Amino acid sequence: MLDKKIVVLLSTTLLIVLTSVGVVGQFLPLSALEKYYDLERKLFDHFETHVKQQKSLLNVLKTRYKKHLSMRENVTDAEAYISNPLNMLSLMRRMTADWSVTLALFNRSNAGRWFESYLSGRHQVVELKHTEKGCTQSVRSKPLPVLRGVPQGSVLGPVLFILFTNDLPSYLEEYTTTIMYADDTVLLLSVLQCTYSTP
Repeated sequence: MLDKKIVVLLSTTLLIVLTSVGVVGQFLPLSALEKYYDLERKLFDHFETHVKQQKSLLNVLKTRYKKHLSMRENVTDAEAYISNPLNMLSLMRRMTADWSVTLALFNRSNAGRWFESYLSGRHQVVELKHTEKGCTQSVRSKPLPVLRGVPQGSVLGPVLFILFTNDLPSYLEEYTTTIMYADDTVLLLSVLQCTYSTP
């Protein structure tokens, strides 16, 4: 059993705030990498093996996070979908979405207890450093609980992202074709163009 102080230390993220040279107010937050990288890697490998055995768990239309598939296959799928309706004189609409903020908006109550130990009990500390005339001073905030989002630099982050966004295409399949790659989404809609002739 780990000492309680060690557990608290390992579940705390330190954000070091660096100012741009000569520009006060422009900050670059850097988060500390997770201390449990090897453990997370093993959990991720186990999850990946389980998903491969249960292929129906993940949406077929996604190419993201799969070996030997890239953005090229995503573009090819979109091109094939677009070219057929255009040949039939249909109107085509496209909407793109970048889901990069999804992990910051992750609602933990919906995740249940599955990743509870991974998501709960985490704290964040912000440290400001300032150097003037060769003297560096730093101020550190009190630890505050992190109530939403996924720890940065983690192996399990992409797994949670996939689970969080996996059913989006099934909700939209009646209205549009959804093509997803990493945190980008393209929604394609084809509408048959009506032509009217006057007598």
